[in-house]
Amino acid sequence: MDISIKQNNNKVELAGALVADNLDQALVKVKQLIANSDANKKIEMSFSGITKNNSICIAFILCCLRYAKLLNRQVILINFSKELNDLLDIYNLASVIKVR
Repeated sequence: MDISIKQNNNKVELAGALVADNLDQALVKVKQLIANSDANKKIEMSFSGITKNNSICIAFILCCLRYAKLLNRQVILINFSKELNDLLDIYNLASVIKVR
């Protein structure tokens, strides 16, 4: 899974497959960007290379979105798989995001 997260000029790009070895490091970087972001501006997140059966990727995305919700940040998901919309409803995250 490739990840791109940005707000204005602050950007985190993590390319390559997310596996257990680097998942914690990736999540720390994403959380830092979200925490340091401007609360008045939306954060753009792009996740590519995801399948609905890839539970690690889905868990990672949900964790990022829950953290954004905790900090009252608005997120725009770009290139987002429509199949994951049901999960957003289940975890009450639909109010956090807009899909573009």
